[in-house]
Amino acid sequence: SKRMREEEEREKQIKERVEKELEIRIMDKLINEKMQEDSEERSKKEEADMYANLIARGVNEEEARLKSKFGRKKPIDHSPPNINIRRRIALKQRESVKARILQEQAAKAEKKKQEAEKRSADYKKYDEMMEKKGEISGPWSRRRRVPTKKRKTRSPANQVQLKETEKEVKPEAAASTPELKDTEKEVKVEAATPVNEKETKSDEKVQQQSPK
Repeated sequence: SKRMREEEEREKQIKERVEKELEIRIMDKLINEKMQEDSEERSKKEEADMYANLIARGVNEEEARLKSKFGRKKPIDHSPPNINIRRRIALKQRESVKARILQEQAAKAEKKKQEAEKRSADYKKYDEMMEKKGEISGPWSRRRRVPTKKRKTRSPANQVQLKETEKEVKPEAAASTPELKDTEKEVKVEAATPVNEKETKSDEKVQQQSPK
């Protein structure tokens, strides 16, 4: 029993570790997606700003569109040369993005909860209103809706097809029954013949023995 408890504890620890790793991977994926979205939004904003400036300077629309799309200069990298400091900055950025994601998830969960509570309250009001009118009996919490099942009615075309198939099946069955009866007669005759042969043989023996 001690060994079993140790194995269960080990399995529990392994399961917890795997779940934590999975949560970390999912969060990393969400962080990467969010950072990608942020960079795309920044790029779109820079493109729109450049396009507006070029149009304001008197450049035609097609040239402004192409220049704003492909002619933007890469932003100057102001990050420090030390790799450890860069890593620290990147980690802080990721942490801030993670905090945003968690905040958004909490807000979505809260909104969903409020909507469910509002729907439940509205449904209760509706049931009480209908009960006062006399259309529904019983409190809303005990109410059970029994869905009415529609009987499947055959269409006339299907009924005609079924009748035709029944007609086709019935002659075959009728034709097969006389053959069966004939075979039954043959079987009865074959089963009866050996008994008759035995009786004739015994009669012959009696006749042969009687003169002696």
